[in-house]
Amino acid sequence: MKPAQKFSQLFPKSVRKYLFNRYLAASAIFLLTFLFFGQYSLKTQWKLRKAEQRLQQDKDYYQQEIDRAWKEKRDLEQNTEKYAREKYKMSRKDEEVFIFEDEK
Repeated sequence: MKPAQKFSQLFPKSVRKYLFNRYLAASAIFLLTFLFFGQYSLKTQWKLRKAEQRLQQDKDYYQQEIDRAWKEKRDLEQNTEKYAREKYKMSRKDEEVFIFEDEK
């Protein structure tokens, strides 16, 4: 008996007709190739999704920093003396500056 015949006898006749169908086999090979190799593989898609999440986190962080910078700019424009005293610890002669920072 040939090895191919031994292999084909391992499966029932109802399964054998689908297993040895050349169109089904070609479709399965194409599908496996598409899922695991190439530009659109699952691994590539997973990496792209991780990169997208990281970039979204970076975007959120920088948006918060922009908002904080705008707030500081507004504070500077409204009260320059207070800003200089608190931020750069500037003071007049014979004057002490005490800064109390809030704990977050």
